[in-house]
Amino acid sequence: MRYLIGNLATLYFVCVAFILFRAENLETAWIALKAVVLLQTDGHVHLPATGWLLIAALALGHIVAYRGWLRPALARLRDWQFAVLFGVTVAVVLATVPLSWEPFIYFQF
Repeated sequence: MRYLIGNLATLYFVCVAFILFRAENLETAWIALKAVVLLQTDGHVHLPATGWLLIAALALGHIVAYRGWLRPALARLRDWQFAVLFGVTVAVVLATVPLSWEPFIYFQF
């Protein structure tokens, strides 16, 4: 239980730090921090259903990988099968990469 609380506290701290470093100004950062820390929003920003499905899929994938449930099945794959599976995985990940670029806050100084 102690590790769970420590991991959640670290994640929370990192998310708050990301907000502070990524926000365009303090007003925008404050709005985002209210939503994350105090769970208060203006009511016009929400996570769509596809976002919740993505979070659930990532959580399930994390649990499966952490517990090693697929390790025996992956060990039985032939080399070419593993290569195809790896290529498909890379293609899916690359499909989620944004096509436009926005400068990070460090480049604005």
